[in-house]
Amino acid sequence: MNPGRFANLLAADESEDHEFLSSADKPEIAKTVCAFLNGMGGRIVVGADSTGALTPIANPDDAASQVEDYLRKNVLPVAAWSATIEKSDDDATILVIDVPVGMAKPYMIHGRIWCRRAGATVPAEPDDLSRMIQDRIHSDERWERRSALGIVDDDLDFDEVLRAAEEIEKGGRYQFAKPREPVLVLSELSLHVAGQYTNAAVVLFGKNPTAVFPQTAVRITLYETDKRGKEIPFDEVLDLNLFGTLGRLVEIVHSKVGVAAEFRHGDWQRDDQPVYPFWSLREGFINGLMHRDYSSPSGGMSVNVYPDRITIWNSGALPKDWKQSDLMKDHPSMPRNPDIAHVCFLRRYIDKLGRGTQLIVEECQRAGLRRPDWTSGPTGTTLTFVSKQKSKKSAQQALNQRQLAVLEKLSAGDRWTVAEYLDTLGEDAVSERTARTDLNRLVQAGLMVRRGSGKNTFYERTDRGL
Repeated sequence: MNPGRFANLLAADESEDHEFLSSADKPEIAKTVCAFLNGMGGRIVVGADSTGALTPIANPDDAASQVEDYLRKNVLPVAAWSATIEKSDDDATILVIDVPVGMAKPYMIHGRIWCRRAGATVPAEPDDLSRMIQDRIHSDERWERRSALGIVDDDLDFDEVLRAAEEIEKGGRYQFAKPREPVLVLSELSLHVAGQYTNAAVVLFGKNPTAVFPQTAVRITLYETDKRGKEIPFDEVLDLNLFGTLGRLVEIVHSKVGVAAEFRHGDWQRDDQPVYPFWSLREGFINGLMHRDYSSPSGGMSVNVYPDRITIWNSGALPKDWKQSDLMKDHPSMPRNPDIAHVCFLRRYIDKLGRGTQLIVEECQRAGLRRPDWTSGPTGTTLTFVSKQKSKKSAQQALNQRQLAVLEKLSAGDRWTVAEYLDTLGEDAVSERTARTDLNRLVQAGLMVRRGSGKNTFYERTDRGL
């Protein structure tokens, strides 16, 4: 639950990629989902009108389940989306449906094709259909969609395919016609086309994918120090498929990275917390595996574990014109490898489309870590996690006397606005701009969380100690 996001969703204007619906009308929701899939993706907020005023949904959890079931059965071809319940501080609820860019256009509901125009969902016209067909042609030229020449049944791990089919059906995101027939399962996932397995099938389910595509290998290295020339205590190159690689990365981190023993303020009970939040690391691994550039023979992915940080590099750059700051806010889901990402989504390795990076940031801040850092360049993208110990040391060194004085007055859960911060410091102590800078730095240090937006912005003290 993120009350700040709740307020931001209601404050947005209706646009090409943002729609408000007052009720959980399944056909209306499906029309807009199709329109977003046929365009550049988008978000539907159900339970509010275009002014942002709430129109409560009865039994929101049941409504979300019914909407997901309706979309799964009626939107063609098969597509991904996520439906989640967001809550405010006073337990008001909205249903949020995040829709990525569709790669199998045109999408339709009950035989009709829809698109977005001037912030509205309208029937597609001939020019719209022409654009969608061109998009589909370009999509089919992606590396992951190409035929993996020479790959036969024995080159794929059919046991893993069957496990995936079982988990997908159990998770409720798709039902296969014949879930015990691995080739048919792969066909329904667009991984077996015209009698040929695709490159994505090898990445996801290959027994030895590096024999065909060496760039699928992942290297994980542990260093005792940042200094060059020192002995490396652990170094392993993984030649497994995506799911095997993810499992091995998690296993290594669990076994090689310890826990930080701390004592809570005012409590003599030892509080063993992971040095890093493992969910965030796992999400970082998944993102690297899904978004890397598999088309480049010189591409790859590496995980480096240092005494005070972990870096995850993959050979995929951020989408064109994106900046690191875009990852910190709501953004459309634009996967580099949509077929690979779709299988991960159906298998529930990812849950909320377009929100993985935000959830990483939120969890790290709750765990008392410095905000993770993404850097992107010509060779790829690097995600850096800073350890709890270094985060704490950096935060303490960065705090000024004003911030320290205010923190002494706050307990976990206390909320302050900029005006209250200024009142506490005394008249004319600092400018409003300086006050905002102070509070935002406390947010970056994980000591406070920013909630709401605009005039409703406030800052809440976390339970992290200095």
